[in-house]
Amino acid sequence: MASNYAISAGYYTKLTSRTTKIAAIKDESAKAIVLELDAQVVSLFAQLADAD
Repeated sequence: MASNYAISAGYYTKLTSRTTKIAAIKDESAKAIVLELDAQVVSLFAQLADAD
């Protein structure tokens, strides 16, 4: 099961469209929120991979 999370985390962190879309956000406060949520998703994948 952990390998599935590790694969998902690897795929998610390699999504270039994700970073491009975040960079395209004009509103700085919205961009800060999106970056924080993105960091939480990456952290969650890491926790799930470690937990299993």
